[in-house]
Amino acid sequence: MIGAAPLVRFPLKDNWSFSQVPSEHCKDVEESWSQCEIPTSVHVELKKLGKIPDPYKDLNEWRVQWIQEGDWVFKTAFDIDDSTLESRHVDLVFEGLDTYCSITLEVAITENMFLSHRVSVKDILKAKTNQLILHFKSPWHGARQAEEHNGGPMHLSQYGWGWDWGPVMMTVGPWKPIRVETYDVRLDDIRVDAVLSGSHFDRAKLATKVTLSDNTQDCSLVITLLDTDGNVIRAVDGHSPFETLQWDLGSDVKGWYPRGYGSQPLYQLKVELKNQGLGGSTRSREPKYASCLGRRGVRSERAVRYPSYPELNASIKIEAEQAVTRLRDHPSVVIFAGNNEDYALAESIGVMDYTDNSGDYMKSKFPARHIYEVLLPEVVERLSNVFYHRSSPYGGKDSSDQTVGDIHQWNVWHGTQEPWANWDKLAGRFVSEFGMQGYPNLRTVNEWSDDKNQLFPQSRVSVNHNKADGFERRLELYLMENFRHAFDMPSYIYYTQIMQAECLGAAYRLWRRNFKGRGREYTSGALVWQINDCWPCVSWAIADYYLRPKELKPYTVGMTRKDIKTRRNKTTSAFFDTHEELPANASTEIWTGKVPGQLVRSNDAQVPKPIVVHARLNLSSESNITVARFSSWPEPYKYLTVPDPGLKVKVQDDNVTLSCEKPLKGLVLDVDGDDCEWSDQALDLFPDDDQVVQAKGLNGRSITYRYIGDGSA
Repeated sequence: MIGAAPLVRFPLKDNWSFSQVPSEHCKDVEESWSQCEIPTSVHVELKKLGKIPDPYKDLNEWRVQWIQEGDWVFKTAFDIDDSTLESRHVDLVFEGLDTYCSITLEVAITENMFLSHRVSVKDILKAKTNQLILHFKSPWHGARQAEEHNGGPMHLSQYGWGWDWGPVMMTVGPWKPIRVETYDVRLDDIRVDAVLSGSHFDRAKLATKVTLSDNTQDCSLVITLLDTDGNVIRAVDGHSPFETLQWDLGSDVKGWYPRGYGSQPLYQLKVELKNQGLGGSTRSREPKYASCLGRRGVRSERAVRYPSYPELNASIKIEAEQAVTRLRDHPSVVIFAGNNEDYALAESIGVMDYTDNSGDYMKSKFPARHIYEVLLPEVVERLSNVFYHRSSPYGGKDSSDQTVGDIHQWNVWHGTQEPWANWDKLAGRFVSEFGMQGYPNLRTVNEWSDDKNQLFPQSRVSVNHNKADGFERRLELYLMENFRHAFDMPSYIYYTQIMQAECLGAAYRLWRRNFKGRGREYTSGALVWQINDCWPCVSWAIADYYLRPKELKPYTVGMTRKDIKTRRNKTTSAFFDTHEELPANASTEIWTGKVPGQLVRSNDAQVPKPIVVHARLNLSSESNITVARFSSWPEPYKYLTVPDPGLKVKVQDDNVTLSCEKPLKGLVLDVDGDDCEWSDQALDLFPDDDQVVQAKGLNGRSITYRYIGDGSA
C-alpha cells in the first residue's frame, strides 16, 4: 500500500423499493413492492403512487392512520468496487431512520429516529449484489410495547402523535440519506469554538479541535480559514491532530448578527488530513463553515413530557451528543434548553420539589430531572461552549416568575385570556413564548379541500385544520372584543390575521418599552410562538406552511394610551376626573401628554372622541427618510365608524404607492391568482405620509385590498 486510501462516499439513494409486510398485528397483508428513492417516508411514497389521498386535505388525516399500525420494508441492492473494499474501513452510514428499524445485512437495530448510525460492514460487504433491507416495525405498536415494559408514555416519534398545531401522522421510513463510506482514517469531528471580546465585541478568538477515527495513524493537518471571497485569513500546515489550534484573530473577522442588526459573515474553515506514514497522500473533509460570532437568538426545539429510565436515557445521551455536535457552530444558537414546559407541568401536578438538589432524581416523583440536570448539562459542557438552560420556562420561585429567568406568557389566548392591551402587565425578564392564532393565507386555506362547500370557518374540514383545544371560543372571544367581523372565509381570514398582527405588535412595542437600559432590563427579549407550520392549518405561526412571512422591523415607534380615572371624592362612584398620559417607562421617552383634542371626561356616558395619533421616526431632522411609523388608534376597533379614507393606489412596475385623505387601519393588499411577494402588509396609512410597497411578481395585475371598517362586516 503506497498511500492512504481517501475517504470515498457512495450515496445509496436509487434502486430502492418498499412494501408493507405481514406483521404480528397485520397478518393478512399481501406484499406489493414499488420503486422509490430515499430519503423518503411511507406517506410520501404512497401519495405519489395514488394509494392514499392527500393527508393534508379534507379529513384525510384519519384515512391514513392504518399506515402507522403496519410494518414496512425498504430494500435495495448495490455493488462495491473491489479496489474500494481494500480500504481499512467500510461503513454504512444511516443519517436518520424513522423509527423502529432492523437493518439486514443483519448489522443493526434502531429505535430512535433522531439518531444517525455508523455501522462497520468491512467483513460483510462483497463486490457484487449486496442486498440491504430496512424493516420498519409499526411505531404505534412499538411505542405501546415500550410503554408496557417501562411505564409512562413512550412517544419517540414525537409530534407524529399529534400536537395542538400538528396532525396525527406517524411517519415511517429512511427520512435522511444513506451511504457507504470507505477510508483508512477520517476526520471524525471538527469542533470550532469562536469567542468575541472587547468593549464592542470586535475581537475574536478561534479554537479548533479535531478528532480522528483512528488515533494510531501518523497524520498531520492543514487548516485554512477563508472569508466569503476565498481570501486566506489564517493558515497552518503540519499541525498535530492531537492538539487544539488556538488563533487570536483580532479584528480580522467580524461578528455575526441577526437579520436587521448587522451583517452575517460566514467564514470557511477548511481542514485537510495528511497521512505522513503512508507516502503523504492527502485526504480532505468537506469544508466546515464557521463564524466568529456574537451569539444571539433562540432556544432549542419544543419537546413533550419525557419518561426517564436507563435504556431511554442511554438513547437520549447519544441523541444529545449528536445534536450538540451538529448545532454548536451555528451562530444563531444562543442556548441549549433541556426541555419545553416540563418543569411547569411538574409544578402543576405537584411532583416538582425545588428543595431537593441532591442530583439523585431517578427514584423521585419527577425522574426526568436526571435528564435535565445531570445527563444533558454534562453533554453540553463536554462538547460545546454554549450555555445550558435546564428548561424553558425556568427561573425564580417557579417557572412563571416574571422577575427571574424566562417565562411562557399564555395568559393571552390560554390561561386567564387577558386583553392584549395588558401585555405590559404580563411581561417577564425574557418572554420565550407568547402568541395569538390567525388563519393562513386564503391560497393555503384553499388547499384544505377541493369541496368549496367546506371552505367556511365552521366546517368539519376547517375545524380539523385547527388542533388547538377550544379554538372556536378563543378566536371568537378576541374577535368579538375587538372587531366588527364577518364569517365568510375571506373576511374571517382577514380579521384573524389583523388580530394576530395587532396582538403581537402590541406585545413587542410594550415590552420594548421595558428595556430601560443597563441594570433596568425589565424585559430583555421576546420570542413569538411560532415561526411556521408543519402542514396547512390555523395556528400561532407568523408564516404559514408555504412560508408566507411577516416581519418585525429593527426600529419602532411605540405608544400606549391609558384612561386613568380618579374618583372626585370617596362618596361617589358616578363621577370621576380623568387624564391621559404616556408614563415615562419607554426605552427613550420622547413625549408624554394628553391626546390632543380629547375631551376631559367626568362620567362613562361621555364617549371619548375617536382620535388617532400618528408618529414617524425619521433618520435625522433634515432627512425625509422614515425608519419607523406607528398610529395609535382608540380601542376596541369595533366601536369605530370609519369614514371613507380616500385611498389611492398607484402602481408603477412593482412599486405600489399608497396614499389617503383620512387615517386608515389594517390595509392588506392582494391580487387574483398566484400570490405576490409583498415588502409590507397590514399597513396603517395617514394623510401626507405616502408609503411605497414593493410587489414582486405583480406582473401588471390589478390590486385588491381590505381595511378595517371597509364595509365588509
